[in-house]
Amino acid sequence: MVWLRASWHCPDVEIHLVIDRLSHGLSAGGMRLAEGGTLATAEELARGMTRKLAAAEIELGGAKTVVSPRSGAERSKVLRQTGEALRPFLAGAYLLGEDLGTTGADVSAVYEAAGVDPITVARERAAARGLTLEVPEGLRLADLMDPAFAGELAGQGVTRVLQAALRHRGEDASGLRAAVQGFGSVGQAAARHLVEAGLRVVTIADVDGAVHAPEGLDTEALTDLAGEGGRIDRTRLPTGARTITGEQWLSEEAEVLVPAANARTVHGRNVELVSKAARYVVEGANGPLTPDAEAYLVERGVTVLPDLLANAGSAVAFGLLVTGESVLDSVGSDFLDRLDASVTACLSEMEGSGESTLRAVAMRRAEVFSAG
Repeated sequence: MVWLRASWHCPDVEIHLVIDRLSHGLSAGGMRLAEGGTLATAEELARGMTRKLAAAEIELGGAKTVVSPRSGAERSKVLRQTGEALRPFLAGAYLLGEDLGTTGADVSAVYEAAGVDPITVARERAAARGLTLEVPEGLRLADLMDPAFAGELAGQGVTRVLQAALRHRGEDASGLRAAVQGFGSVGQAAARHLVEAGLRVVTIADVDGAVHAPEGLDTEALTDLAGEGGRIDRTRLPTGARTITGEQWLSEEAEVLVPAANARTVHGRNVELVSKAARYVVEGANGPLTPDAEAYLVERGVTVLPDLLANAGSAVAFGLLVTGESVLDSVGSDFLDRLDASVTACLSEMEGSGESTLRAVAMRRAEVFSAG
């Protein structure tokens, strides 16, 4: 049962908040800015956040805010009105983060408008449980909301989830080819860490199409060429790289596909384009595969590492911090260990139960943890 659904119709913005679940009186989830955003979207995303945290056995509920600006509205007014609307919840039950369309600066602006310090809220909630949060003196919300930091956590998570699955099955990452869709902060970090893990990133797709090199792309060079929104400058591509169409990112041969752009980008109309070489799909975005696309791939023998594991890196790291299970000095390794353990447990259970998808197992484990 959803703990709270609420909507506000303000002069410059419509705001939808869903708190799916509280754990020890607290929930967490990002603020998504999207024209036409709905309460139903917020509810779906809040439920997904609960599952991500529960799958990693973190005692923190999931929530989500969807902000839909009115045409021509000034961003500063949108954020101020959002903060004013959310004030009662930010002051006690809800920790807000960034999501699609928003930045750490936006989140800070909402908290400022609300007159709430989230670090104080987290400390108070921890104290109510008899815990002490170790927070460095002078730490600001902006320090935790830096886009590069959040993207790094998410990109590392994508790679660690894949590595855990490979290790569980006795497979080696070295020499595997990967294709990444989406080259924002998450896609860039994922590409870099995949290369560090021994894979060759052969295709990267952005909003303008895709870039491909059979022998492997220079991901660092492409990161340097990426502008706003991860758009790659095609006029200065590294030697050996060539442009291809957007959907060819699916069909160029690669053992690993990482959809890290938007929801429902792999669906019934394009899933048959997926290369016959594909063995793993790692969901670096929220819900990039539609149910029919996932069913088709599973039938082909492809392992889908679902978003509630593969896209959970930043949520798990944040959750470990605010629940006092980790500190800033060690969270960079602690959250990876937690993801590793979650994937290994899910794979073991899937093999023992005969369940066909890792998603079903991870969701069941999350439901059991949430009910406990």
